[in-house]
Amino acid sequence: MAKPSDKDTTILTGVIGSHSYGTATPTSDFDYMSVVIASPDVYLGLANWGSAGTKDDVYEDPVKGLVEHRYFEIKKFVGMCEGMNPNALPLLWLEPQHYEVLTPQGQLLVKNRELFNSKKMYHTFSGYAHGQLRAMGGVFNDAEEPNKILKAGHIKFQKWADGMIDLMRRIRDGKEVLPEDAADIYHYDEGWLNALIALRTHSKEEVKRIKDGPITGRMGKKRKDLRDKFGYDVKFAFHTIRLMRMCNEFLRHPEEGLKVYRKGIDADFLYSIREGAFKEEEIKKMADDLFEEAKDALKSSPLPDLPDHAAIHNLTMDLIRSTINQ
Repeated sequence: MAKPSDKDTTILTGVIGSHSYGTATPTSDFDYMSVVIASPDVYLGLANWGSAGTKDDVYEDPVKGLVEHRYFEIKKFVGMCEGMNPNALPLLWLEPQHYEVLTPQGQLLVKNRELFNSKKMYHTFSGYAHGQLRAMGGVFNDAEEPNKILKAGHIKFQKWADGMIDLMRRIRDGKEVLPEDAADIYHYDEGWLNALIALRTHSKEEVKRIKDGPITGRMGKKRKDLRDKFGYDVKFAFHTIRLMRMCNEFLRHPEEGLKVYRKGIDADFLYSIREGAFKEEEIKKMADDLFEEAKDALKSSPLPDLPDHAAIHNLTMDLIRSTINQ
């Protein structure tokens, strides 16, 4: 887990997820997303920021309970929005009350959100919705617990191997002299040393391959509980229908903006999906209809084929420059 340092500047923070959709319940977790202008050394030197421009923090708030917070470096965030990414783009279209940080740079970014508009939305939103639909009937990762045990075993072996490799090298270089009764067991052996190094490397590669959590397209315990209760994952169903409704609206009437907040539109209907009011076959039929509607909406959409890349580039430079120089 990580979060921005004191050298970074957060220009925009908003509550996302069910609270921004207007479908939250008293027990809903709080999710936040922020846009960050990194310290100058990230832009002027060789410093990196987070994991490919992303940092995540999870903590317990005394009032809100569990909070998950994702931070995007400005260039990463802008690139995602230029691609009409359905996870990032809604941050620019929240209701005013859902912003908790909105600096002058953040205000400028929100004010220019229409620069990102393009027909790319059809491909990204429908693609993501298709993925949610496929995962709706996923299966539980039954190997999760054994894999955790195996991974822990590999990590223990690596620690032991590190100690043995270091010991043999010290014996080889004359930096370690063992008592006579231990020398028969612990002594320098070139073949054994090279074998240990090779085994340690193999063990590290194995750890990378072991999946000790939910596998892509599968579910952890909470998801499994939903499937067991309703026959399918109602959260995936909720997001499939929500995304495609937003997509169709925006393709036909971009001048009305991206309607993230669903109160007064279809919040109650979407909430009923999450509560399991529909059968899996009914959700699939709804989704199929929405996918067809999106194809038709794309043909007549007034959106440009591509966003204004030059204007987005200049905006990003202005945001970085003004923040670093303030």
